[in-house]
Amino acid sequence: MTMRIKNSLLILWIFIFTLNCYAGPVTVKRGSKDGIHYDYIKWTYTSTVDVLYCIDPGSSVCVRGGAITMGNGELLDISSVESAVLQEIVLNRSSGVMAYGDLWVKWQSIPNSEGFYDYEFHVCDTYEEMVSSPWQLNL
Repeated sequence: MTMRIKNSLLILWIFIFTLNCYAGPVTVKRGSKDGIHYDYIKWTYTSTVDVLYCIDPGSSVCVRGGAITMGNGELLDISSVESAVLQEIVLNRSSGVMAYGDLWVKWQSIPNSEGFYDYEFHVCDTYEEMVSSPWQLNL
C-alpha cells in the first residue's frame, strides 16, 4: 500500500471517528462563593463538544437552561441533569457515572474554599462517547 493511500485512509478514519464522537454538553463550574454567581462565563462550541465554563467568584449568574438536542436527536433538559448530578455530589459521591434515560452522564467534583462544590459533568449519547470524553479541568 502506498503512503498516499495510507494517508487517505487515516484521514478518512479520523473523519468518521469525529462524526461519531459528539460528547454532548459539558458544564464546568469552579470557584463560586454561592454556587450560582461567577466572574468568567464562556461558552465554546465545536462539532464534537459544547462546553459552558463558569469560573471564579463574581456577579454573573451561570445557568444553562432549556432543552438541548443531543447527537441522537433526543431533547434534553440540561437543568434536570445538573440537578441529578448535584444530588449525587451532596450524597458524597464526588465522581461517578450514571445512566440518564438513554444517555450517559459522568461527573467529578471537589469542595472549594467557600463551602460549595467545583464540578464538571458531561452528557453523552453513548457509553463509548462518555468514556472518551476528556475532562476540561483538573479538579
